Amino acid sequence: MSPWTLYWITTLDRIQALLICGISTTIILVLGYIIITGMHMDMEQHNLSPEEKAAISTKMKKMGIYGWFITIVLSIILTFLPSTKSMAFIYIIPKVVNNETIQTEASEIYDLAKTYLKKQLESEVIKPEKEDD
Repeated sequence: MSPWTLYWITTLDRIQALLICGISTTIILVLGYIIITGMHMDMEQHNLSPEEKAAISTKMKKMGIYGWFITIVLSIILTFLPSTKSMAFIYIIPKVVNNETIQTEASEIYDLAKTYLKKQLESEVIKPEKEDD
């Protein structure tokens, strides 16, 4: 198993969380848009000059753009930045799994276990026949 495969496996939960946060953020932004639209309608009643209205609108748009940009960049960084545990897992597991000594010993242990289980099954099959006589 390659380190990249392990990385993507450990990142899937965070990608799902990012999507959930994206949906939640979209809902909040729609509600915020409704509120801001109401504020613009309220500005109509306060006899503000067109320049003041434009300045307020420009500031609100800049704040929204900066907020979106910062949120998106930080969300992407947090999603794809592996944790310490994930990084240790990604680094160590391929070294252990791809180690020739461990693969050789694992196959030997598997063969020994298989042989032992076959002997146990053979002795279990023979014992009930002797007990029935």
